[in-house]
Amino acid sequence: MRVSAVGGTFEVLHRGHRTLLAQAFKEGDEVLIGLTTSAFANSTRARRVRPYAQRERELRAFLDSEFKGRKYEIVPLSDELGPAASRPDLESIIVSVDSYANGLKVNEARVANGLPRLRVVRILHVLADDGLPISSTRILEGEIDPDGHPAGDLE
Repeated sequence: MRVSAVGGTFEVLHRGHRTLLAQAFKEGDEVLIGLTTSAFANSTRARRVRPYAQRERELRAFLDSEFKGRKYEIVPLSDELGPAASRPDLESIIVSVDSYANGLKVNEARVANGLPRLRVVRILHVLADDGLPISSTRILEGEIDPDGHPAGDLE
């Protein structure tokens, strides 16, 4: 069984997340999803993120709806390497342009742990209608909706 890995905060689930997760399910028969803990997520950004339990509930509902019947495991991610650095069953890691360097760090740690390197699959930004990347921050600030359309178009 092929197992791929992906990690993120998944603050507001959007089209970019769908693309990232779709690639993870394409790469693996099962997907290991590292969901940042509240403490880790809040240590890397200025704004506060919603609690882990709430984000996990919404992520599970999203996965069960968008990727019905697919196997996945959600685990707490409390640092930039997570379990991908030590799990021998993994074959690939799916990263965004922004997290590509972390994927390379995971491979360095795997080699140090006597494990084979993962295939690092880099996903380009998914762009909103205005040509800028879709992000949870932009959605929360009211610029765009989760599909990347201007927030004013919601009416």
